[in-house]
Amino acid sequence: MNTLKKHGFFWVMLGLFVGSLTAHFVFAWFAYLSNEQDYWVTVMRDMFENWQSEMLQLMLQIVLIAYLWFVGSPSSHSEEERLEAKVDWMCEQLHQHEYIKFKHFIERQYPKK
Repeated sequence: MNTLKKHGFFWVMLGLFVGSLTAHFVFAWFAYLSNEQDYWVTVMRDMFENWQSEMLQLMLQIVLIAYLWFVGSPSSHSEEERLEAKVDWMCEQLHQHEYIKFKHFIERQYPKK
């Protein structure tokens, strides 16, 4: 499961590429059988050729990698909350004087937006 999640973009793109390539060869085979006299078969084959080279390559990669990067990002919202809770707990373990010093240091170093 970890490999699927870690390399999700690769597996999705591989599946889409194989599906697109299969569709291309199916329509090419139909075109070969009908000696390219069937207009719709030729149009569909050409459409899948274009889909492979343009749409699948450019648009899908950009959208898919942005989505999968966001989903699998270690800096997602829940991870930030977990880290914040850890830091808050560690700060509570400090003595009051040390906590105030640390809090001022963090506020200077990383001001809130």
